[in-house]
Amino acid sequence: MNSIYRKSRVIKTYSLILIELLGVAVAYMLALFFRFGTFLVEDNKEVYWNYGLFLLGMSLLYSIMTDWNRDFFERGYFKELLATGKYVVIITVGSIVYLFLIKEVYAFSRLVFGFFGVMALVMVYILHLLFKEYMLKHYKKSVNSDKLMVITESGQAKSVVKRILERKHWNYELTSISILD
Repeated sequence: MNSIYRKSRVIKTYSLILIELLGVAVAYMLALFFRFGTFLVEDNKEVYWNYGLFLLGMSLLYSIMTDWNRDFFERGYFKELLATGKYVVIITVGSIVYLFLIKEVYAFSRLVFGFFGVMALVMVYILHLLFKEYMLKHYKKSVNSDKLMVITESGQAKSVVKRILERKHWNYELTSISILD
């Protein structure tokens, strides 16, 4: 059983990190587009490029160091929104501190901060919901998921099956039940 949880944790952790990096990158590109009308900023190009790379690094560092997606599949919509909001605020504030420390905060458009914060919240939240939906509905039934056989007594069968089905497990599918009496 330990290898099941190890495999599922690796899949969940790395998939979520990639999804978050994608969401942050797209949100930053959209913020630049809404502010300047282009993805390639000509003025202070190096500052905007370095800021984008720092955002990705900050996102990666935060995800690895805090393991903020530990309860990802147990969170509801509102808790997911709060967790995503906290994540976006922390990486945005961290990146603003970075710009302040390298003394480039005045060369950077403040509208990009605002656009990025809103876009990152929306993008990461939507990507998280889509990923959760995919894993719970499609991956669970794929050949890659683990299959589970329950062996129990007839008096406990209903409660055991009910407990298994109530949990939001995406990494295995209940395929058979054996009653031992």
